[in-house]
Amino acid sequence: MRIRGNENGFSLVEVVIATALAGIFVAASSGGLLYGMRMSKEAGRKSQAVYLAEEGLAAAQNIRDAAYVNLTNGTWGLSTTGSQWSLSGASDTTGVFTREVVIASADSTKKEVTSTVTWQEVTGNAQTLSLVTYFSDWLSATTSAWTTPALAGSIDLSGSQDLLKLATAGDYAYAVRSVSGSDNFFVFDISVPSTPTTVGTLTVFGTPSNVVISGDYAYVATSDNTREMQVISIASPTSPSIAASYDASGNTNATSVVISGSTAYLVREQSSNKEFLVLDVSSPLTPTLTGSLDLTDNANDVAVSGNYAYVASSSNSRELEVIDVTTPATPVLLGAYDISASSTNSNAVKVSGTTVYLGNSSRLYILSDATHGTPTLLGSISASGTVNDIALGNGGMYLFLGTANGSNEFRVLDATTPAAPTFLASVNLTNTASGVAYNETSDVIVVASTANSAEFVVINHP
Repeated sequence: MRIRGNENGFSLVEVVIATALAGIFVAASSGGLLYGMRMSKEAGRKSQAVYLAEEGLAAAQNIRDAAYVNLTNGTWGLSTTGSQWSLSGASDTTGVFTREVVIASADSTKKEVTSTVTWQEVTGNAQTLSLVTYFSDWLSATTSAWTTPALAGSIDLSGSQDLLKLATAGDYAYAVRSVSGSDNFFVFDISVPSTPTTVGTLTVFGTPSNVVISGDYAYVATSDNTREMQVISIASPTSPSIAASYDASGNTNATSVVISGSTAYLVREQSSNKEFLVLDVSSPLTPTLTGSLDLTDNANDVAVSGNYAYVASSSNSRELEVIDVTTPATPVLLGAYDISASSTNSNAVKVSGTTVYLGNSSRLYILSDATHGTPTLLGSISASGTVNDIALGNGGMYLFLGTANGSNEFRVLDATTPAAPTFLASVNLTNTASGVAYNETSDVIVVASTANSAEFVVINHP
């Protein structure tokens, strides 16, 4: 028997075989698609679990900063009242995730805090993720701890290109360098501050401008016009690799990036394209645009607290811009702060709760944004040079500045009284300090320097 078409025919056996093969192909394709979707969903859940575990540690720090005595030993859940976290119950839940925070005494002055998140994967497997850190009773110490900062160690990188910005996580510091086409992403082991070592390098596309760490990934803002944000896998710090990237519309350089939960906030130089971008990174391998906002000027740096983003701007009438990101798809410019009698850019911004720290060409400003959108000045202090970067220590008790001061590039401020910040100490690095980051694990500062003999610097307080 034959089934005939125009001139060619197929036997019944051939038809049966073809039908079977087609069924196998469809089943395989469907299975592959379903598997990919399942894996993507599971990756998203792991990213959320990492965020919840990190949030647990951040909540414990918030509780410590309010009063060390409130870090009570035991197994706890977490709750919030306003911007203040508290221990509540034996666990807390968010969707499919259950979180436990275990607090135990490490010694008479230190607590070990373990934040554990458990959840059920799509495949039916139960998963657990734990992060551990230590908190000391820093309030029992006086500001004298950082009145004598000193150079602990440094690294001379090959070539003459400058380090720009840094971030830390655990025993590692991550830094980016102002060069394109060769090693421009570095991983440093700082577990022994006196002898830091380079343990990993990578060449990212374009010239990087900033870096932030979240979980197993580093997010890098760059000048590459097709990869303005690049996602670097740091699961193995000794072998970082590019895992994904995001192409923002237009050909505008990205200047800074910050991560809050599963959302990345990317800012760019002024152009016909929007300067403020909100990206969903719940699945780090597939970052997607959620919303954007036109700021009309260069956005030089960005920080986030809760539902509000703060942008350091080149605008001469709104050097600090406050953006409501409650609805990520439609961010809204709420208001701004004008540094009167200033016609210079603001370069750096950090935020803790509703307190905002802003640096420009000569001063460090401390502002309150308690009403969200109408920041008011609390106090300011001369930096004796351009403020390139700001790091917060001990819950905002200390401010660490990377500056272009001619002889004291690294500066320590006491911000216990925001209305009257005071200068504590400085370290001469022989050249501009482009970036600073505080590592709570080791209680040290890492600095990115333009000095060709010591681009990476570790500072402690003996």
